[in-house]
Amino acid sequence: MRLPVLYEDESLAVVAKPAGLMVHDSALAADETDFAADRLREQFGRPIHLVHRLDRATSGCLLLAFDRDSASALGKAVMAQQLDKRYLTICRGWPEQAFTIDHPLDGGPGKPQKKPAVTRFRLLPPASWTNRRPAFPPRAMRCWSANCSPAASARSAATSSTPRTT
Repeated sequence: MRLPVLYEDESLAVVAKPAGLMVHDSALAADETDFAADRLREQFGRPIHLVHRLDRATSGCLLLAFDRDSASALGKAVMAQQLDKRYLTICRGWPEQAFTIDHPLDGGPGKPQKKPAVTRFRLLPPASWTNRRPAFPPRAMRCWSANCSPAASARSAATSSTPRTT
């Protein structure tokens, strides 16, 4: 199954990774045989270099390079937090117009150090739609869409004028 290409030029591409697909083989893969990296090598017909990864359960944009120099430059930009990452999300309920979540992430197995994680949210105009799940009768839901972007560091969130929510 081909992954949708969102952007492509001679040096890099951005593809839409679906939830449930591992980006590459690892010790966590167990009996897994389907990986985004393998699909992308076949899809583009040339070597690819993953610039970052997304967790198996996460859908989203996956950035890859077609040569080592581009992969190195993009990887350095990711590590230096120089990329502007923006996401759209759906919120239920009545959130504040703008808010920040400052919640460090676990370091993972064998890594007890928590990693700072700060995300700022700004609500967009409200929307309504009908939720049509086969097992449930249709019902209307009041939802908000929000722009959210990871902050460069916990320090930048502390100096922000947006309220902090934990």
